Amino acid sequence: MIIIKTIFNMYFCMVIHILLLSHGFSSVLSSHIINTSTTVHVSTESKHDHKNLPHSALTPHFNPPPTATHVDPSTTFHHHSSDNSEAVKQPTTHHHHARNDQIQHTSSASPANTEVTTDAYNAETANGTHVANAISDAKVDTKDIGDAGDRKNCISHYINGLPERYMAKDIYTICNLWPDPHTDIRLPTDVIPERYHVDMFPHIYNESDFTFDCNTTILIYCNEDTDIIHLHSMEHGINFVEINILGEDVWTHKYEKDILEHTNNPGKGLEDADNLVKRSLTDDEQKEQTTPHEYTQAPHDEETDELKVENCGVSLNVEMLHIKLNKPLKKGARYKLTINSKSKISNGVMGFYASPYMEKETCKEKFVFTSLMEPTHARYVFPCFDEPDFKAVFTMTIKRLGHVTSVMNLPLRKTIGPDVDGFFIDVFDQPQDVKMSSYLVALGIAELEYIEAYYKDIRSRVWTRKDILNHTTYLLDTSVQFLEFFEDFFQIPYPLPKLDAITVPDMSFSGMEHWGLITYKESAVVYDPPSSEQIVWQTSLISHEIAHQWFGNLVSPYWWDDLWLNEGFATYMMYMATEAVMPDLDMKNRVAIDYRGIQNVLRTDQKTTSHPVYMPVYHPQEIQDIFDLISYAKGGAVIRMMNFFLGDYTFKHGLRRYLIRHSSDTATHNDLFAALSEQAVDDGLDVTDVKSVMDTWILEQNYPVVTIEITDSSVCFNQTAFLETEEGRMNRSHITWKIPVTCTSSEHTDFDQKPADIIWLNEKRECVEDSKWSSADWVVCNLKQIGFFRVNYANENWRHIIGQLKKDPLAFHTINRAQIINDAWELQRAGLLDIEIALQTFEYLDLETEFAPWWAAIRELNTLSDYLKLTPKYGLFQNFIKKKMKAMYFKSGSKSSIKEKLLHSLISKHACKYELEACVDDALDLYKEWIADDNIRLDPDMVETVFCTAARNLDDKRYNAPKKLLRNPGLLKDYRKSLACVDKPWQVIRVLENVLDIPELYELGSSLTSSATGRWLTWIYFMDFWKRDSHKASGMLEEVTEKMSTAWELNQLRQFMAVAEMTKGDTGAFEAAERVVSARVEYIETHRTAIYTWLQGITEVQD
Repeated sequence: MIIIKTIFNMYFCMVIHILLLSHGFSSVLSSHIINTSTTVHVSTESKHDHKNLPHSALTPHFNPPPTATHVDPSTTFHHHSSDNSEAVKQPTTHHHHARNDQIQHTSSASPANTEVTTDAYNAETANGTHVANAISDAKVDTKDIGDAGDRKNCISHYINGLPERYMAKDIYTICNLWPDPHTDIRLPTDVIPERYHVDMFPHIYNESDFTFDCNTTILIYCNEDTDIIHLHSMEHGINFVEINILGEDVWTHKYEKDILEHTNNPGKGLEDADNLVKRSLTDDEQKEQTTPHEYTQAPHDEETDELKVENCGVSLNVEMLHIKLNKPLKKGARYKLTINSKSKISNGVMGFYASPYMEKETCKEKFVFTSLMEPTHARYVFPCFDEPDFKAVFTMTIKRLGHVTSVMNLPLRKTIGPDVDGFFIDVFDQPQDVKMSSYLVALGIAELEYIEAYYKDIRSRVWTRKDILNHTTYLLDTSVQFLEFFEDFFQIPYPLPKLDAITVPDMSFSGMEHWGLITYKESAVVYDPPSSEQIVWQTSLISHEIAHQWFGNLVSPYWWDDLWLNEGFATYMMYMATEAVMPDLDMKNRVAIDYRGIQNVLRTDQKTTSHPVYMPVYHPQEIQDIFDLISYAKGGAVIRMMNFFLGDYTFKHGLRRYLIRHSSDTATHNDLFAALSEQAVDDGLDVTDVKSVMDTWILEQNYPVVTIEITDSSVCFNQTAFLETEEGRMNRSHITWKIPVTCTSSEHTDFDQKPADIIWLNEKRECVEDSKWSSADWVVCNLKQIGFFRVNYANENWRHIIGQLKKDPLAFHTINRAQIINDAWELQRAGLLDIEIALQTFEYLDLETEFAPWWAAIRELNTLSDYLKLTPKYGLFQNFIKKKMKAMYFKSGSKSSIKEKLLHSLISKHACKYELEACVDDALDLYKEWIADDNIRLDPDMVETVFCTAARNLDDKRYNAPKKLLRNPGLLKDYRKSLACVDKPWQVIRVLENVLDIPELYELGSSLTSSATGRWLTWIYFMDFWKRDSHKASGMLEEVTEKMSTAWELNQLRQFMAVAEMTKGDTGAFEAAERVVSARVEYIETHRTAIYTWLQGITEVQD
């Protein structure tokens, strides 16, 4: 696009910034490991050119090793990137004197460490080989890699079946592929970690060598005799492994004297942490507290004192490092395991990675080096026991130059240095030894500045780059407010002396709850200035992450199948806490329609592809997959329901009982239900078996629909599984939920009911004898949508409900008005309700004054708009919407609170979209005023509407991008997005021609297809582009087809599928799209007459 390219040329600095953030940075490569033998004997003549060695010279020899296994710290590591195959580093040799010192120090712990053979210690580059040689030469069982039949197939399966990052050449490690098959993804518990000390030395000052050295020392406790230690490790070049029995000194490492005095007595630290919690407990509550493990050193014999590392190996399929010892570890004894490694800094967003940004003042690319270890990425940073249940105490040192700052979960105890090379060592530890799971460890290194505040004696800082420091005040202030709220709510003190945050240019989540150092994606918390919607999102995110400090950090899930104990609770607490701290955001009603709200996840969970809240998972990819709306939003929704039927007092004190009992430990959902049940018994509730109720909600996927039948003397409740299709409902018809039903009526209206008012539906059908229901004009059930189910009524009751909405909608609670619309349309699409009734739920909207019902209605109106866009009745539909929105558009224009601003923003966006004249005129006036005066700033709530309306209605010259956009990157992004609002043919074509060159536009196919012109031209462009680059075009398939709803479009799609060249994956994607479009066409054909009749009738009434 000419406009965009002109901007790029004039303002290259800003463009570079945006492109780097959009594409990632290609100069930093990912880590790859090649496994070789523990000891390799080669001649010194060829040690620097392993490619010329005879094949036999690279064959592993498992000779009896010395006590510790070494490689030369100057060994060359070469990597190539899985994301940038052209950027392959050339062979070089790096000499890291600091690592020499560290290895020498570690090896001095045992005199036997000096007994290293010259061949083994000086093998250098001969100590490595290409992965194919490593696999073919080592005696590796094919089961360890795959079901390959012979060695050749085994290699092929390995290369084709694992990510490319494992395939790098010339990465060296002393640990070979493990010769014995190991298929269990879970770690055994014969040894467990109690303490880690991690020395990090990141090489971040030269992009050609973005690596890090790591010396990991682990205090392990032996539960059962074993001669093999299993732990997680991925993509590390292992240089050194050592095992020592702990004597009277029990725990020593290089920085011991500089760090903790209590390291000579590890038990003391854990007692301190427990006492911190215990100080807040009553005598009875202290009995619930888990007793810390007593530290006693088991007697060891002379043979145990001569422990040696015999061999080490890796199993890539289970992501583990195995350390074979010459003698078994003894049950009840403690040992110190030391592993020295070198690894590549990731250019993705997992493990320890580099996140690039463009410094505003200098226009130079710089980096924030940080970590993301949830759920299974700590193993990419340092070898560890990378499962939630293996909690331990962590300390760390980070070696850095003086112009950067390092931060970590723990407070900075002291800084040592500089040394002769100008390096400092930051020493991080904790006054109380707080145990945490490995996925909660976090660090950051960059040119950082901070602002700070205090709550009691807890220090809170926000660390960020200088350019955006002034925009982080809200993050800091809000963090302190929520810290205070949760301490007061749980009556359990936050156990660390600090709660910091660090902003990162890019990360895969918007936030991550690392204990003591929460990481936030910059775009999620830094706005200039924020819109009302962004304020809601930012506040909710902060609340969510701080809730995790108790749910997830203080008590973690035993295994990832109970992820909902983390994310579901944080989601529910997010709404509850934000409503309490900032009621103006109206979170009590947004819980129904928010992204993680009830209606959104109901729509997700009604599909056959859904899964239970409690989801058995095994492999890391399976774990990653359940970080989804079910774990977060359904988990939060069923907790909200549980809160209601238990009551606030029992729920709150039951949670406290649970958190106290499992403090600094892990738990399962059964532990939670046990604590809540005990509290229910103590409080004298009727419902005392929480597990029997909640198991029906967390162990089963989907949810029920409750149908209400009212007779002269009774009301009957019927439940059945609700899914989108009749076949799906039949397949789940055997499931019975325990459902807390609440109802009110026109005769006895009460939307603020209590647990005592619940009617429990525990069977497929239950009736309650009560004649009061028959005299009511209408009955509404599932008040405030507190239960995770839908409600259906007889048509007569539906009509009376709609009649009341048209007469006085405020007779119903805000959430129930949104629920009525949402339930009606989902029931209709499932074939359980007439479309005439669903359509009538729109008729009262000119009387609606609240955000949640309007949001629910607009969602359905937009769907119907897509169906009608290419029909002769679309004009009638458009006029209907404009008339319904007109009154609210003018009424919402007078706004002061965030709640009112949110409503006005929502109404304005869609009033202009459907071309309400007053809205279009106002938006164009705002745009013209903004263009004419550099001192005018657009209202952040109106930016999207103003830009989109201007793009659609102004000619190219008048909508040319003004230079003032470049002073605000956020506005520039909004401007780019608005380009997809165009509806003139030449404008649509121009956007499509640039869609792959401008990252923001690549995701805008959905917006481009909002107009009839855009819909046609986008499909035509897609078909043509497929011939040129089907790989890129395939990424647009969903956006291109998601609004297709006519027989002509379906025919076009089928014809293209018949002639286009496709891969097997492409064929599957097209077939799925064809099924969706076909169902959409069938739907509109089935209901066309009813919709047209309703539109004609409602238009005549309005006129």
